Amino acid sequence: MGDVSLSNTGERISERVKTSNLKRNWVEFLIEKALLASGLFAVIFVILIFTYIIYEAIPFFLQVNPLEFFLGASWHPESPSNPQYGLLPPLWGSFFVTVMALAIAIPVGVVSAMYISQIARKLERNILKPLIEILAGIPSVIYGFFALVIMASVLSTLFGEAVLTRLNALNGAIILAVMALPTIISISEDSLTAVPREYKEAALALGSSDWEALRNVTLPAAKPGILTAILLGFGRAIGETMAVLMATGNSPLLAFNPLQSILAMTSLIARDFGEVAIGSIWYHSIFAVALILLIITLLVNWVATSVVSKKIGWRIRR
Repeated sequence: MGDVSLSNTGERISERVKTSNLKRNWVEFLIEKALLASGLFAVIFVILIFTYIIYEAIPFFLQVNPLEFFLGASWHPESPSNPQYGLLPPLWGSFFVTVMALAIAIPVGVVSAMYISQIARKLERNILKPLIEILAGIPSVIYGFFALVIMASVLSTLFGEAVLTRLNALNGAIILAVMALPTIISISEDSLTAVPREYKEAALALGSSDWEALRNVTLPAAKPGILTAILLGFGRAIGETMAVLMATGNSPLLAFNPLQSILAMTSLIARDFGEVAIGSIWYHSIFAVALILLIITLLVNWVATSVVSKKIGWRIRR
């Protein structure tokens, strides 16, 4: 009787285990398919955006010479007699303001990341990191309003008559630098923190000072991650719309003076789209500009991803 009872108990336990495993397998199957569907949805959504932009840009290239578009130095699509669709002014404006922004953001961001990861005490780190995250969460329209009302007046006071237009490229570059700082600081700080502590300890054991160990050992080891941070900061800056629209004056000029107004590609899209007739050449020209901006952004993200992949591979090989 005892053996029969034990056998029945074992069978019941086995059945319960099988039922539990079956339920677990179904749950895991549903979770796996849900994650797959989410990933596919993201990919399909990007493909649809790309396809739609290309579809709307094609009529423009069928009616306007691509060389005139890419090499033209004048953007005046509103002219009834001689509309001009030169990409150079908005393309130059985007790169001009972005490069100036990075010239400010890169040294400030990298030095800040070095301080937070290697020098700051725990209390300082716990204060600084949330403040940086708050900067990332401020809406871009607030940054644009600050540049429009405060920063433009400060620059006019500082430079006086040298300021050709109150809203100018430097005004936009400063506010873009502030907006790019959280990205550069956070990723650079993570890269510096990820460097094995043994590297620094070995340098100190060989007689290096803290600064020499940071400059000659930790910083070079974190270089791929810092480069990724810079590239993502570039993508953040060149794709910004509202702050640039409010801060730079939006004049389609090939301006080399940072105190002169410029027009960025993002500003052009936001400014012109509400004024055009659907189906007109002007309408399709906006999609052509959007296509160029999308390609630039994808290229920057691809380069950043490649740098990260090489960094991971390098660490695995070591």
